[in-house]
Amino acid sequence: MKLLRSSLLFAAVLLFVTPLSATAQIAGSASIPTSEGGLKVVALGYRASTLIKSPVYDVDGKKIGRVTDIIVTQQAAVSYFIVDVGGFLGIGAKQIAVPARAFRIVDKKVVLPDVTADQLKRLPAFHFSRL
Repeated sequence: MKLLRSSLLFAAVLLFVTPLSATAQIAGSASIPTSEGGLKVVALGYRASTLIKSPVYDVDGKKIGRVTDIIVTQQAAVSYFIVDVGGFLGIGAKQIAVPARAFRIVDKKVVLPDVTADQLKRLPAFHFSRL
């Protein structure tokens, strides 16, 4: 009897957590791409784990910072890169938020064109919310 009750409970939990349709959801609204073309777009994108800790360069190839985090909005869009600027070996550096659309990937390097290290240092520091 106890085994039957445990089995029924397991089956009920399994039904509750198993989706009834084949489309998965991201942030409650976007479907995961299942077509070959949609998956190719995803496969050609850049992994956050690769971008985080990447040096950031200006157009002249000078290192001007390092990506430390990536902010994703509730609409599942990457909106900001958090970048450490200034300091030496991470000491004295501050974090700033830079719109993701400002970055380019050039020769497998993260490049922030049209900005200098001094301009980045003058931006206000970014602090994560404590929610």
